[in-house]
Amino acid sequence: MNVIPSGYAKSSRIESPCVQICDLIGNTCQGCGRTLPEIASYGNASDAQRQRINANAQRRMATLARKAVVRTA
Repeated sequence: MNVIPSGYAKSSRIESPCVQICDLIGNTCQGCGRTLPEIASYGNASDAQRQRINANAQRRMATLARKAVVRTA
């Protein structure tokens, strides 16, 4: 029987969006788009929670990219 100790998440196929560029502005990482609470909870998050976190992070990164284009135009 496989028992996972309390505090450890089951192995997941949902990859972290982390790109090892941790630059926080306010509450949001400019490297991956996750908020501090999302980063802190990711290790114990279910696959559904990870998918939701990743989707929110992608939206934030897209917004950051649009703002960067506007600033350079």
